[in-house]
Amino acid sequence: MKHLEYILSKINKAMVSKTPFDHFIIHDFLPEDLYKRLVQANDKLTNDNLKVIQKIEIHNDGEFKPTLENIHKAGTITYNMYKADSVHEEVDILLSNVQVKEAIFNRFGITDEAKGGSELVREINIDLLPHTDMNHKGLLLNFQVYCPIDDSHSNLGVKLLKKFKAFNVMDGYMTLKSIPYIPNIAWCIKPSENSWHKVDPIKDLTDFNRDSLMMRYYKLTI
Repeated sequence: MKHLEYILSKINKAMVSKTPFDHFIIHDFLPEDLYKRLVQANDKLTNDNLKVIQKIEIHNDGEFKPTLENIHKAGTITYNMYKADSVHEEVDILLSNVQVKEAIFNRFGITDEAKGGSELVREINIDLLPHTDMNHKGLLLNFQVYCPIDDSHSNLGVKLLKKFKAFNVMDGYMTLKSIPYIPNIAWCIKPSENSWHKVDPIKDLTDFNRDSLMMRYYKLTI
């Protein structure tokens, strides 16, 4: 398969850091030509094309099938990888390859049987408190590839946190590492009781596409 060896090489060379919790970061994750075609296709996707939008998330209300009545409320949009553009289908076939999953799992020593696939997610509003992803039952790994067209909004990336007690009363969080929202950078975290992370709030981001490829792997039996 075209590009598979490149992807596998990138994953196999990734170094897992344990600070502040198990994760890795990969720069230039996708081959340059494939990434360029991907972001060019992303740029043509609108926020109201019901034919290619798979689902939306409305803040504090949950996930919904998109309709003419609710699409303007979407804080997060998930596109159908097989209805958007041919390059999205190409990327999904590549990332869904079992060798890619096994390579990612090997970095963390995970042997569980799992399911998961890629999604193209666009975030317009983000209002998340620090969280661990442990609320997702059976989630083994959270893997994302940032897909901006340029590095002008690098501050929109995820921050890896350490939790502590402020004045022995309130929970506090210290940023130990920031993963910038820049082109073609991938990151993966292994959820645990200590995997605290957040993204700074985003409000009505319509002049720049905060697009990401997201893969979440869940245990088959939970």
